[in-house]
Amino acid sequence: MKNAVDLNLSTLNAVREDLTCLWDLESLGIRHVEDKISELDGEILNKFENNLKFVNKRYETGLLWKDDKKKLGSNFRIAQRRFDDLIRKFEKDSALSKNYKEIVLEQQTNGVVEQCSNKLIENGYFMLHRPVLRDDKLTTKVRMVYDASSNEKHLNSLNNCLHSGPNLNPNILDMIVNFRTFNIAFCADLEKRFLQIGIKEEDRDYLKFLWFSNEKDNFKILRFTRAPFGVTCSPFILAATIKHHIRKYNDHPEVVKILDTSLYVDDFIAGSKSDDEAFYVTMTASNIFKEAGMHFRKFHTNSENLRHMWEENKLSNFKNSNDSLKVLREFYGVQILMFCVLMCNPFPMIGNLIQQKD
Repeated sequence: MKNAVDLNLSTLNAVREDLTCLWDLESLGIRHVEDKISELDGEILNKFENNLKFVNKRYETGLLWKDDKKKLGSNFRIAQRRFDDLIRKFEKDSALSKNYKEIVLEQQTNGVVEQCSNKLIENGYFMLHRPVLRDDKLTTKVRMVYDASSNEKHLNSLNNCLHSGPNLNPNILDMIVNFRTFNIAFCADLEKRFLQIGIKEEDRDYLKFLWFSNEKDNFKILRFTRAPFGVTCSPFILAATIKHHIRKYNDHPEVVKILDTSLYVDDFIAGSKSDDEAFYVTMTASNIFKEAGMHFRKFHTNSENLRHMWEENKLSNFKNSNDSLKVLREFYGVQILMFCVLMCNPFPMIGNLIQQKD
């Protein structure tokens, strides 16, 4: 039988382990890799730099193939079954069907997806897709989620055949702490993030998906011309492209440093000592990304003066200072832009355990 001291220690250890798990971002797969880069990651980075091109005002690259590309099998039957399920779902929800189809219509208009000229269903790969409803979103309420991990038995999926690449994102905890060290805090996100990076022609047949057709067949085949979310190498492609691009702007070293350490995937969170400095950083950053065909949107700040400066220069931002701000999946009030950690007091729990022992 354990005594009270043992119970105290074991309970405190359990609390400590829970808090360690909470703050151990590696468990979420988002810890910045600071160790020496591996030989494989070095090869991936070199290959990426050699393949990256700037074509028609946009960066373009290929997928990060492993050696077992030939083991990628056709998953058409799986894709067709999932698409048939989607058709039946939309027959019961016309509003969702309309919103979902408008997403791809816009993507076709903007050249993000295109009609696939190769109609051989055994060639390439078909990504599955489904709708996800997000009532908490201020912009897009319906999102398309793509799945590149489906496969027939004994065959590989697309994601099985691709390298994920090294993690090039900054340390997320450092970003959050740094975000709160300045009087003027601001944030924004990159519009359509992954869909800003072009994919080379020879890899596009591996980014196919089934879509609705008005003709006799109940589907047509579309394919991505850009890197979609859901493909395992897309996060690396985005981060590596951004780092490649911002290195060109050595005439703005302060802004480049901020972008390199304050941009996590598509979330830009940073701060400055004054409104003028914050305005310079945000305007310069916006112009740098415009030259890569990317655009920041939804700039937000706790400074009313900075917000007016943005509006005068037509920089996209929120007008309502009473809005809630979501930074890296946590909500903060715009007026105070602060965060806290709510932890339970472990001692009542310890007391209860001691009483139970008695």
